[in-house]
Amino acid sequence: MKYKLIILPAFLVLLQLGSSFAQSGIIDSLNINLTDANDTEKIDILLKLSSLTQNVSYQQSIDYLTEAKNIAVKLGDQKGIADAINKLGIIYSNDEKYKEAKDCFLEAMKIREIINYPDGLASSYHNLGLAYYSLSNYDESLNYFNKSLNVRIRIGDNQKIAIGYHNLAYFHHCLAHFEQAIDLNKKALEYYKICDNIKGEMQILLQLGNTYFAMDKTSPALKTFQKGIDLGIRSVGRENELAMIEQTIGKIYSEMGTYDKAINHLQKALSYSKKKNDYERIRDIYLLLAQFSDKNKKYQEAYWYHKQYTHLKDSIYSDMNSKRIENNNVRYDTRLKENELKTLRKNMEIELLKVEKRITFRNYLIGFIIIMLIGISAGYFNLKINKKNQLAIINTNKRLEYTYSKITKSELEHRQINTTKNNFLTVISHDLITPFNSLLGFTELLTEEAVTNDREIIRNYSGIIYKSSKELFNLLENMLQWSRALRNIIYYQPESFSIAKTIDNVINILMIQADKKNINITTDIENALYPYADETLVITIIKNLLNNAIRHTPANGTIEVNAKQESENIYISVSDGRKEITREEIAELSGSNHVTYNEESVTKTGAGLALTVVRKFVEKNNGKIFAENKQGKGNIFTFTLPTEKK
Repeated sequence: MKYKLIILPAFLVLLQLGSSFAQSGIIDSLNINLTDANDTEKIDILLKLSSLTQNVSYQQSIDYLTEAKNIAVKLGDQKGIADAINKLGIIYSNDEKYKEAKDCFLEAMKIREIINYPDGLASSYHNLGLAYYSLSNYDESLNYFNKSLNVRIRIGDNQKIAIGYHNLAYFHHCLAHFEQAIDLNKKALEYYKICDNIKGEMQILLQLGNTYFAMDKTSPALKTFQKGIDLGIRSVGRENELAMIEQTIGKIYSEMGTYDKAINHLQKALSYSKKKNDYERIRDIYLLLAQFSDKNKKYQEAYWYHKQYTHLKDSIYSDMNSKRIENNNVRYDTRLKENELKTLRKNMEIELLKVEKRITFRNYLIGFIIIMLIGISAGYFNLKINKKNQLAIINTNKRLEYTYSKITKSELEHRQINTTKNNFLTVISHDLITPFNSLLGFTELLTEEAVTNDREIIRNYSGIIYKSSKELFNLLENMLQWSRALRNIIYYQPESFSIAKTIDNVINILMIQADKKNINITTDIENALYPYADETLVITIIKNLLNNAIRHTPANGTIEVNAKQESENIYISVSDGRKEITREEIAELSGSNHVTYNEESVTKTGAGLALTVVRKFVEKNNGKIFAENKQGKGNIFTFTLPTEKK
């Protein structure tokens, strides 16, 4: 299960990438077809391009619709004008601009009424119904839904008639008009049966059962759900609908207090959802199973279900972040490529003009030479001009190669930045979850145990909560410092100060943490050591190195802090009791600006952040840092500070 949860986000991201590349290929193909199409065909192609680019470039999608509308106006194509305006309304609706969407749908409706376009008119009525519903104008919404249904009935399209009754039934259910909802659901069911639409029948039975249950008619509701289950079992590929019905039945039994039956139906829903890899529904079912098992006093099962829910929720959240980042990358790359293409076109036009001027000059020169020298002289000058043109072409190719190399370098830099952001989000999502889960879990337990007044338990839970809060605070502090270091936002105010006093102050702050593990911190500091550096940054460096040493030094161990001067530098070292330094720590001290992430490092709170901050702050103070391992003394982290202003 652990490996599945690790693979799941990567699989979903790859699937999303594949979809993005496929969509990009379709867009490129349509743009190629657009150049050779006539005006009537261009309208259809531009409408398709608008739909495909809607989630990639909002403005580009609107530009395609504007171009389609202008071509339709030029041709006097009223249907094309209405289609472009209606599509613009859909874009506004998806962007939650419902007032602008309503105005577009009304304008498209008026045109379709004039040209007597029934199918498009039914679509306009339906869209207006949705827009008015989003604007909370339910009377107008119901009016347009009814108009849309009446047009569908006149056309005789049974499938769309069924959808119309289906939508109206759902609308009345939301407004608590349950009797009307039941009648409309039954009509929709009849038309779905005529169309042999098993999926539609199952959805109607689910909606009808919910309406009965909302009317406190539990028995008819369960019978209706059972009809849907029987229909789905007799069909093939109806796992999604079966999962929805079984999940709904489980909720009903839970409200009735019959948790055994509720859990049984939820387990069936879980089985169907796993067959379709519906991870979001699986997540929700795990949560319901945990809640119902807890109410049924099956605490071990409740704990297991809740654990599965947490793992899957984290995976889905990671996938959502990856999709969000990928969408932003696609938008950014699209804008970048558009700008690059504009620049290349402009450069090519300039080069073509130069070549045309050279060709014109060559022609005049050849004519002049033929008149003046005739024969051999004309050939000589013609050869010379050809060589000059070849050199011009060679120079042009070199400039193009240079431009291409700059574009390639820029693309690599942006990919590196995106990789850093992705890994940083991964660290945040994993490192924040553990202390937050401890904090929330033990706070809940503390609330429950407060009733019993067991002071020992309360004291233990309070200690754990304090420890989790402190870990969370340290993690957030390191993340803030890491972010500033990565962006080079480091405030640097150097001055001379006593390093001995600074080290003693930091040790006093961390002594409580060391005493909990019975760790002894010793110092060996030469007298009168005064570095020229930013004391605030140096405190952060020593604090992070000591925190790292306390975390890795075993109980009853010893940490040594030494400081001495050699030439114009002061050497400060912190040694712990470990056997060897980790690969992650070596990578961070070597100068990597990227957060590393693997199965081992993710279990260590704030992996890589503290040492990255240390390295950045040391470099800001004109120093160096390195690590070594000595037999019997553990790992020694040493950094230098200058004694004079540099």
